[in-house]
Amino acid sequence: MAKASVADIRAAILDMLPGDGRTIGNGWLRDLIAARLGTDVAEDDYFAARDRGIESLKAIALP
Repeated sequence: MAKASVADIRAAILDMLPGDGRTIGNGWLRDLIAARLGTDVAEDDYFAARDRGIESLKAIALP
């Protein structure tokens, strides 16, 4: 089983976030992403990807 890259995890996080603003727990989202990517997602990789995704969203939202 190949390891998921941080970039792949980040893309999955951004794609799977609820569009209506509902919250989703990190553990649940990590499990969903692992199922989608067909591999385990290490906790440290997940949080690195999540933090990068947050930074990219901030950059888009700022004028």
